[in-house]
Amino acid sequence: MNPGFIVTHPEWGTFIGASWGLSFWSELDSAGQACACTFDSEEDAKEFLAEWPADVSLWCEVKPITTAEPGFATVTELITAGYKGWINENTPTAGPVQ
Repeated sequence: MNPGFIVTHPEWGTFIGASWGLSFWSELDSAGQACACTFDSEEDAKEFLAEWPADVSLWCEVKPITTAEPGFATVTELITAGYKGWINENTPTAGPVQ
């Protein structure tokens, strides 16, 4: 098991990751991802947030999670830890989303 940390926002949900200067959040646009990135330490997550504008970072929280693999948390792992998960029409699943 791998201890890690996730970043959450009260309106945007769980931070999924960033690419090409864009950030992805579970409640805004999960970009079809079924996992959220994790940080190795609370300090790493806070350093990452320090690079964001204050009007965003002040609303974010860093929360602990234990995952099977380092670097990411599955929706199932987030739900098991008591956090909100996400499944929508862009999330890969083994069958149709109902």
